[in-house]
Amino acid sequence: MERIAPGRWDEVRPPSEIELKATKMLAIKLDQASVKVRSGGPNEDKEDLDIPAWTGEMVIKHPLTAMVADQHSTDGIKVPDYSEAWEDRWRV
Repeated sequence: MERIAPGRWDEVRPPSEIELKATKMLAIKLDQASVKVRSGGPNEDKEDLDIPAWTGEMVIKHPLTAMVADQHSTDGIKVPDYSEAWEDRWRV
């Protein structure tokens, strides 16, 4: 939580035993990984242009919008701004 909302852990209640028992963390050691990151449409090889297949890109974005208080939120509490930390962590 601290990576996307610095200081939030100190603002919320600790997790209950039930929540902790229902939460699992998984760590996987990767010997190899691959990712393609760039912007713009596909760059097809000339010989691939005759293949009858859809080509394009799927744009994935996580837009940040206004934070919306829950119905049980205490009146008068300033709305925190986690947007900078969120953008730093999850920049797309």
